[in-house]
Amino acid sequence: EFDFFRDDGYGATVWPGFWSTNSQLSYNGSSDYTIADLPLGVTMRVTMNYTASNKTVVTTITTNGVVIAQFNALTLASGFTDYRVDTFSVSSYSDANGFGSSVLAHGVIDNVAVTAPLPPVQEFAASLIGGLPQMSVNSQTNWTYVLERSGDLHTWTTASAIVNGTGGMLTLPDANPPSTNAIYRVKAWRNN
Repeated sequence: EFDFFRDDGYGATVWPGFWSTNSQLSYNGSSDYTIADLPLGVTMRVTMNYTASNKTVVTTITTNGVVIAQFNALTLASGFTDYRVDTFSVSSYSDANGFGSSVLAHGVIDNVAVTAPLPPVQEFAASLIGGLPQMSVNSQTNWTYVLERSGDLHTWTTASAIVNGTGGMLTLPDANPPSTNAIYRVKAWRNN
């Protein structure tokens, strides 16, 4: 989240912030925000680059291609949990509730680019080899995979060994399939 708070006695503040899915703010201390005023009536470009591998965002503000404000890298606070980059929004609000530092902004939003990593399960294929079901997926490194089986879509059991992604094709066989029909899925989770 990118926030600008007008000067209400403390100084105008620019604050790129992280919010979790359970509405908690990541806060490391005063290094998270910068006392800086922004010009009025000037077109500005706010760039926020988030890198998932080190949980850090770098924010830069430019006008006419010239950097007018650059901020220290902001890293998620230790103990900050349940953070997922899964929503993009542009919001502006007024001070209707009397908090004293909100601002209603008018402007144009364009040239928005959101780049997401590749999904962990790609090119999924199912086959029977010697009567045994197996699933193949194009895996990603830093992900762990397992084949799961269900007879009712409610209860799932592990059907293969748990394996780490290689960046190539993985084969996940069910060495002990049931004698009745079964439904399969590949479960993947990111290694920390």
